[in-house]
Amino acid sequence: MSPSDSKTQGRSKNESSRGAMPAPFHELVLQFIKDLAHSVGRLAVRRVRRTRERVQLEYQGGHWARVLGEKRWQESGSLEAFLIPDDPGIRLARVDGQVVKISTRDYYRRRLALLPALVVQCAGDVDELVSRVFN
Repeated sequence: MSPSDSKTQGRSKNESSRGAMPAPFHELVLQFIKDLAHSVGRLAVRRVRRTRERVQLEYQGGHWARVLGEKRWQESGSLEAFLIPDDPGIRLARVDGQVVKISTRDYYRRRLALLPALVVQCAGDVDELVSRVFN
């Protein structure tokens, strides 16, 4: 039995994770075409060289700037309340190596559940983690 088989043990063949169902092939094709058209359009309209400075400027001026400006984490009752959006929408996402339809809430709940193991894996044998903000 492979490691990926053990993750799906006890679940029906059509259910890969809590609240996630395999995405129908036609939805995958439509999403792929939409993403491809968007990328081609972006390339055709603007051939901007993606320098480190350019990426940082776009990053600091876009979605992340709005998140920082809202300071939602100060009003959130918990880390989970801040990190898991109150969004009942459905999205296509890769879960356990399979593209599935999953609610946005369940997707971010799953990502949050996987985060501690990832931090442990990346941190190695350190005793503490320190976050620094560089300007």
